[in-house]
Amino acid sequence: MFGLQRKVTTRRLGNGWRKLEFSSGRTNLEGAFKVKHQITVELTRPYIETITIETTEPFSDSADIASFAEQLALVVDYRRKARRKQKIRDNEALFRTNIFPLWFEREAYIACQDAGNNDRRKEARRRLNAGTMELKAYNNFVRSLQSQYPDEDYMDNINIYNRDINNHLDKIYIESDFHISQRDLRELFGKDVWENTLQIKHLKGDARKQNIVRVARGVEYFNRLYNLEQLSLDAEQVLAEYDTISVAGFGDIILAAALKKGDEICAVMAIDNVQGRRALRHLVGAERLGELLPKRAYNAVMREERFDLDEVRYNEKESLDLMIIE
Repeated sequence: MFGLQRKVTTRRLGNGWRKLEFSSGRTNLEGAFKVKHQITVELTRPYIETITIETTEPFSDSADIASFAEQLALVVDYRRKARRKQKIRDNEALFRTNIFPLWFEREAYIACQDAGNNDRRKEARRRLNAGTMELKAYNNFVRSLQSQYPDEDYMDNINIYNRDINNHLDKIYIESDFHISQRDLRELFGKDVWENTLQIKHLKGDARKQNIVRVARGVEYFNRLYNLEQLSLDAEQVLAEYDTISVAGFGDIILAAALKKGDEICAVMAIDNVQGRRALRHLVGAERLGELLPKRAYNAVMREERFDLDEVRYNEKESLDLMIIE
């Protein structure tokens, strides 16, 4: 007795599918099939990620693996970016009320330190021009400012800011390399997020006393910087002559201020930094500044500048990369 004759034929259909025809005796089958080949990759650096890719083509050699690894990197990067942006959207209230003000306060603190160095350098330049400081001493002083390391108190404060930001981020279970970039800010919160977060306070009565010295000194530096009428202010004079001190900044950091009598603005100040000038424009307004300042000083305060901030970033070493807001 002869066995049943079997016949199997296949042909390509496209997209990995093949047509199947099978016959054996009275049994006739028609259909299609697809064979999948699978590769699973576990990443350990810089991300901890596991992903599986399926293909209808077999893996033949290391070149195939390299090609899929390249595609894997793109997929992983896309997925992490998507998760990061969704995390920001889902926690917008936390970012607006807790993280952004703290982040901007840290950056304002850094700006004040930079402005202090600018003040010292420009004061030395004035002494050089006046003949009360020798050129060699001036050059040595400028080099010392450029090469000096931040003191311990400064770094301690920066670390406190970074720690507090990390504590807020821990509450929403972010990934270890989480950060917020310039594009994220513009896309999710608009280009004016810094100004909209800037804290404006109008201090009256005893509330003025806490900031009198800083604002009075700031007005003196500001007037000297732009060759305005020199004012030598002390605390008692400020209390007697100005009923309101309006300040713009973050937390306890003052970037700009105005001394007022009633609704009249009598004097203004801003730290010698792009953040200070930007805060002053927001506090007083372009029109009022045009009335208060001579043309040269007005143009200097109103000019458009690059606005450099560090990213909001979370990682174990709290290292920070540069972000630029135009």
